[in-house]
Amino acid sequence: MAILALVAITLGLFLLSLVPALLEIVQKRDTAPLPIAVDFDTHPERFATSFRATVARHLGGDPRLVVPSLVRDDQYLHGSGFHIVDRSGRPRFDVKELATQSTRKMLLSGVTLYLPNGFTFEQEVFGIADICSGACSILRAVFCARELRLAAGSKVMRWAHAMYIDIGEHCEIHGRASAEKVIIIHPGATFKRLNAPRIAFGDIQGAGDVFVTDSLKLPAAAAGEALLNKIPLPEGDNRIIVDGDLHIPAGGHVVGDVIAYGNLHLGHSARIVGSIKTHKNLLMAARASIEGAAVAVNDVVVGADAFIRGPVIAERAIRLCRGSRIGTLDAQTSAVAPVISAEPGASAFGTLWAREHGTALNHSASAT
Repeated sequence: MAILALVAITLGLFLLSLVPALLEIVQKRDTAPLPIAVDFDTHPERFATSFRATVARHLGGDPRLVVPSLVRDDQYLHGSGFHIVDRSGRPRFDVKELATQSTRKMLLSGVTLYLPNGFTFEQEVFGIADICSGACSILRAVFCARELRLAAGSKVMRWAHAMYIDIGEHCEIHGRASAEKVIIIHPGATFKRLNAPRIAFGDIQGAGDVFVTDSLKLPAAAAGEALLNKIPLPEGDNRIIVDGDLHIPAGGHVVGDVIAYGNLHLGHSARIVGSIKTHKNLLMAARASIEGAAVAVNDVVVGADAFIRGPVIAERAIRLCRGSRIGTLDAQTSAVAPVISAEPGASAFGTLWAREHGTALNHSASAT
């Protein structure tokens, strides 16, 4: 009898654990998608999309249509935490705001917006035309339907989104900046995460324009050369595994994926048709190229006019020398590392994510 009671209790406890699952099968209440933490949300325009929806709810319609209808020539409107700028495009602040050089109101503009120097905007700024920040402005977040120009020394604390973004010298992007067309970032500026079809450091003119599409002109690949300390692999395996450092000489070609347990150095105009992984550093000389992904346990240095077509991951740092490129306009990719630095003339197509610190350098010290 005791044995039967023990079996019954055990069976009851087992079935009890299935009750929530059985109820969910019948009632189907828990069908909403799970939330995604902000740090793991890879959608570059998430903040901008959410903010635009918030403004639309407050105004009762598409802000691109509502905001222009609220603009007046002779007045500015305050209400519900909004400051709607008049046709002059210059916000009019009250005495307290002028005294503190800051405003807690959300700025909305239907015309080109000109922000004053040294002002702090504690709420979002929304513009359906161009936005020009003043020097040393501090902005919480910015949405701009056209071109956003951040003057020298400006700071964006959370996010910025626009059609085009020009980040001036010594600006600081503490969160995300995304553009639908181009981001230009000038020397001395710092960043965390940038996303755009093209990200150009320094003057965009002449910064590797011939590489903006997938029609990259490179010599035809030749057979892989003999490599010292090559680890034997099964027949038909096109990987090359080297137990130690690997140096591919100037003009050399390797077909297949490469794994080096030491440093990997590509000489001038060397080419790898495949992906690479190195357990130390990847050093690319001028005009070297990698047709796949590049992963390094330590640092990646992309030399002058060098090219990597696929994603780039480094566990310490990535440096982009003058004229170097990551990705193409037709095949956008990403580069991720704790520290990223780029010289004038470097370009990336897709995403640059400096998990700790990103810098636009004001000089060139490229690998040759």
